[in-house]
Amino acid sequence: MRNLKKHQNYLLLWQGQLISAAGDVMYEIALGFFLLQAYRSSALMAAVVAATAVPGLIAAPFAGVVIDRCNQKRILVLADLSRGLVMTAAALWTFLGGIPLWMFSLTGTVVSVGGAFFTPCVRSVMPRVVEEETLMRANSMISLAGRLTQTAGNSAGGFLYGFLGAWPLFFLNGISFLVSGGLSLF
Repeated sequence: MRNLKKHQNYLLLWQGQLISAAGDVMYEIALGFFLLQAYRSSALMAAVVAATAVPGLIAAPFAGVVIDRCNQKRILVLADLSRGLVMTAAALWTFLGGIPLWMFSLTGTVVSVGGAFFTPCVRSVMPRVVEEETLMRANSMISLAGRLTQTAGNSAGGFLYGFLGAWPLFFLNGISFLVSGGLSLF
């Protein structure tokens, strides 16, 4: 990390990834608990989670072509801002009560498709953000951040859900996407 500190754009991208990934993991935990608690059906919970993954899987093959042909900074920002806005709307709706099941599907679809563009786009911009001799280390740090947030986020998500409930975690995830989008403006 020491050699990477001089690369401000990389640090902004890395911080955005770290913040966004932490919010995303906590959201996934909160969503599972919330759906199970609200609908009392593990089958429904599994169906919603699976259904929200499908759009990202469909979008993934096209994402590479779009990333290669379009402004990558714009893709990073739009992917995070769209995910942040829909997630914040879901949090608000959950706070107000009576959020319909379709809203979780819509939110999951936007998050899934946004991720299908964001993640490969990050990998694509890395050679322009850091020098070739630090590229492997920079990619390793991005991967490490993902693994750390996966581990810590699962524990934190369950713990915070017990104290706060679902909507604050949905809101934090929305804010994490918006912050990541802002940091991607480098």
